[in-house]
Amino acid sequence: MKNLKNKKMIILLIIILIMFLSIILYLTYFQLFKSNKLANHPYNMRNWVDENLIVRGSILDRNDRVLTYSVKDSEGKSMRINEYSYMYSSIIGYNSEIYGKSGIESSYNKYLLNIYDSQNVIEKLKEMSLKNTKGNDVKLTIDNDLQAYAYGLLENHKGAIVVMDPKSGEILSMVSRPTFDINNLEANWNQLIESKDSILINRASQGLYTPGSVFKVLTATSILENKVDLDYDDKGSVVIDGYKFKNYNEIAHGPISMREALIHSSNAYFIEKGMQVPVDKLEETSKNFYLGRDYSFDLPRSLAQIPYGSKMSKTDFASVLFGQGKTLITPLDMTMIMAALGNDGLLMSPKIVSNVVDPDGDTILENKNKELGRATSYEIAEEMRDYLKSVVDYNKSIYVPGVEVGGKSGTAENSTGKSHSWYTAMMPIENPQYVVTVLLESEGDTGSQASAPIANKILNFINGNL
Repeated sequence: MKNLKNKKMIILLIIILIMFLSIILYLTYFQLFKSNKLANHPYNMRNWVDENLIVRGSILDRNDRVLTYSVKDSEGKSMRINEYSYMYSSIIGYNSEIYGKSGIESSYNKYLLNIYDSQNVIEKLKEMSLKNTKGNDVKLTIDNDLQAYAYGLLENHKGAIVVMDPKSGEILSMVSRPTFDINNLEANWNQLIESKDSILINRASQGLYTPGSVFKVLTATSILENKVDLDYDDKGSVVIDGYKFKNYNEIAHGPISMREALIHSSNAYFIEKGMQVPVDKLEETSKNFYLGRDYSFDLPRSLAQIPYGSKMSKTDFASVLFGQGKTLITPLDMTMIMAALGNDGLLMSPKIVSNVVDPDGDTILENKNKELGRATSYEIAEEMRDYLKSVVDYNKSIYVPGVEVGGKSGTAENSTGKSHSWYTAMMPIENPQYVVTVLLESEGDTGSQASAPIANKILNFINGNL
């Protein structure tokens, strides 16, 4: 009986020891690997106690225009002032003691507080507060004048605009509407989260939309890569597994080339020719343009969704080829496709922060241009630019005096409402410096009717002002 009690006692002690060691290991793990992340978490209220003792760094545009800065109130509490209450909400984001941080305020929090090194965050903040130190300034790649112009063009629309330099990957403008008032976030919070318009979502990088005919740009690239015969007799429709896919108004274009197929946006052409490309090869092309692939970016982004796979039906594959069905991409994705073609097939990583500057004016972080890889060959990129120039020349939806432009419209069926309207373009076509993508959500009108005029205005603004 005594031996039995001793055994039970030993077992109990072993269990207690294991639990004790587990706690020690758990705490050690968090101290070594998670402490910095937790300390910097936007919802960590300990940061706010000390953050109010220092001046948070400013956020500026590419021309050093101050967009956001901090001041102290009469009680010494830090106040964040946004010069533009609505225009930058999806980029700069909010900095709320109650609801945390978003956007650049979140991703560059350590730099804005000058705690970018490995020092314990809490201790660093306390040290800074004693010295009455100011945080670092974050400089964006955004041009404020262009941002304001693009923002105004989306008034009374739901949608997004992205303007990018294809050579560097720098984002010159990123607009998402509807948007919200950063300066009055806390007062309007309940209204924002209850809204059916998904106001807190950045539609440019997070909104997933059926692309429609703008996706034919990628399909055409893959057809060229796989050396498919380009001639076709367009009869206005094509039947796949008993399902009839039609051109717009079921127009039969007769004998056409790829150039003419893009000009007329022939669904039948891209289905027939695209289905001569193996599914895995189209998937490879998509991945080369980083559709559905992750990469480092300073704002939240959604991954494109394209239903590739061995179990993909012929009708699903046909739908992908002209940007319909289950295909979903973001406006940023489409911009990157065009940017790679504009940059001789080389895809640059998009960036929205240029550098970080300390209170003495010294650069402590520079986001250098980064290559993601070769999306397609130089020759095919050049050929695609020539085709896209023909599209604009023929349809005359874009006109910039003295500048040749390439582009493509898209009208995407939307299962939840009216069709989405797309337009994407690059200029000058011989050596593109700018790529513009316009997405109007549930607009109802075609890309040529709705999105093209907006893209046209942006390109002309750029040509006259940048």
